[in-house]
Amino acid sequence: MIKSQSKKNNFPLYLMIYTLLLAALGYLVSKGLPDGMITPAIIWIYLFFFLVTLAIHELLKWIARKGINSFVNYFMLLTVGKLLFFLTIVLLYALLNRKDAIPFIIAFFTLYLFFTGFEIVMSLRKKENIRKANPPTPGQNG
Repeated sequence: MIKSQSKKNNFPLYLMIYTLLLAALGYLVSKGLPDGMITPAIIWIYLFFFLVTLAIHELLKWIARKGINSFVNYFMLLTVGKLLFFLTIVLLYALLNRKDAIPFIIAFFTLYLFFTGFEIVMSLRKKENIRKANPPTPGQNG
């Protein structure tokens, strides 16, 4: 039986801190790059990934309440949908802003990797916390 978690959901706070740290690091890196290598839309890309990551996390939390089978199906569907959505945004931006397409795509892809890494680390941490709070009973695989 799963014990109820009394811990508060700190994901939004961790995500905000992570986003601000990434933005500060990005700002420092941008100072060493030639003009035109940083897209003027960079602040919007940070905001976009913050909001999408938060929304997907909340949606997956809600879906997880339905059970593991529903969760896996929805997770896969959501992942494919997210990738198609991101590809659409990148293509539309590149078509509408050809001059800024390369810096935008590089920034978008880089932040995609960083935010995906963050999601994975946070998911693994949550899984480990749940496993520690609910040790397997004798005769149960865990």
